Amino acid sequence: MAEKSGLFLLFLHAVCLANVVSGAKVCWRKFDPATRRCSEEIEADGDYSSAEECCSQEPLAQGYSRNLKGKRCVPCAEIRAADDEEREGWTEWGGWEGCTTSCGQGWQYRRRRCQGDPENCDGPETQVRPCDQDPCPVAGSWGEWAEWGQCSVSCGAGLHQRVRLCDSPAPQYGGRDCEGEPLQLRRCDQGPCPVHGQWGPWGPFSACSATCGESTRSRRRQCDSPEPQFGGNDCAGKARDRERCNVGPCPVDGEWGQWGRWSSCSVTCGTGVVRRTRVCDSPAPQFGGRECPPNDGGDSQFMECKNTRVPNCPVDGGWSDWSQWGRCSAKACTGQVGYQVRSRACRNPRPKFGGKFCRGQLIESRDCINVRGCPVDGQWGEWGPYGACSKTCGRDSFQTSMRSCDNPEPQNGGRECEGENSKTKPCRNLPACPDAVDGGWSAWGRWGPCSQTCGIAFQQRVRTCDNPTPRHGGRDCPQSAVDHRRCRGLPLQCPPGGGEEPEGMAG
Repeated sequence: MAEKSGLFLLFLHAVCLANVVSGAKVCWRKFDPATRRCSEEIEADGDYSSAEECCSQEPLAQGYSRNLKGKRCVPCAEIRAADDEEREGWTEWGGWEGCTTSCGQGWQYRRRRCQGDPENCDGPETQVRPCDQDPCPVAGSWGEWAEWGQCSVSCGAGLHQRVRLCDSPAPQYGGRDCEGEPLQLRRCDQGPCPVHGQWGPWGPFSACSATCGESTRSRRRQCDSPEPQFGGNDCAGKARDRERCNVGPCPVDGEWGQWGRWSSCSVTCGTGVVRRTRVCDSPAPQFGGRECPPNDGGDSQFMECKNTRVPNCPVDGGWSDWSQWGRCSAKACTGQVGYQVRSRACRNPRPKFGGKFCRGQLIESRDCINVRGCPVDGQWGEWGPYGACSKTCGRDSFQTSMRSCDNPEPQNGGRECEGENSKTKPCRNLPACPDAVDGGWSAWGRWGPCSQTCGIAFQQRVRTCDNPTPRHGGRDCPQSAVDHRRCRGLPLQCPPGGGEEPEGMAG
């Protein structure tokens, strides 16, 4: 046995010597015992100087040869066994193994063996160190959905959208993109579109406002062709039209001119009168106008005068104004008849120098019923004139007259007036209303720009209900005024910060 070992060692040294001489020394990962050939070369910065250096890379190295084809390969197991017989204690550290991970951070190991008596081996059998590989792929994951955006239309049926980003986390180092759509759409209904009011035809002119002089007449039209609806604008312009009437001059009533000077006193002693006059000429009555009113003093006015040139002229007494009526002597709200009095004094003027005392009663009385604080039931006043017709055409037009509960108004808890405060009567001889006209759609407009320049975006086009416009109570156009379609040919992924909105699409 010893003889065979010696022969093997001689063979090993001969191989090593041959390798040193030849210059080509290759270390291999795999060894085939059947063919004694190696494969899968372990690359090195330079040629291996010895078989021991190659086979020390345990467990990576499996064989050693001096040629590049792996022929006549010596297994590292035989080299290590021969080397182990020559020494005791720890073998040399083997080479560092591959990293434990293919990406990110991992660990590398190298090992050594204890030869002979274990007591001669101090320290660890294995060493470890960290190793950093390329970062591991990070698969993308969706973030939260954003809030729903505004509806694409301000009225009628439209769409609004919300988006989410592939950033929780974003894909990195070759990781997969997020699966699914980055955008969601849903219908939104903004309610009916506004219908702007349009004027109906003018009605007939009214009678002139006066029968003479400056006069006008008017006519009206209704904002009902169609009426404004759903927030639409009222009709532009005036509902009432006026023009002048050509009638003759109006009668001019006479008015009094200025008063003339006062005359001299009518007596030479005591109290007399003075007089002044005026003429009906400011203006004089014309075109059948009335004469100046006689109840305004007429053309003459008188005033008391005192002639004091004669001393101590007799002065007759004159009454003062009556006082206010006193309280009624009857009990309030009983219906009983009482009395109340008033008085006056002879001091306007007082009688002097033998003048006469006032003639007549100093005190006056009358029957009365005390109604102070009593309930007063309301009574209707007169009916007012009938107003304008509610419509200018058709048979369902009416006029209304009003009255007020003010003759008298209810007081102190009295009852309200009974009955209605208004009455109506149909308007007659009005023209027939025009027939109702249903609305019709115009042609579709052109497609607008895309809502954004990348990802999922949409275009829209509109049409208007004016072919014809609904009038005289006709029906609105059916279906929607807005049409949408998805934009084609855009980049599926938007750059960071999102796709730019085309001009005119913002807001």
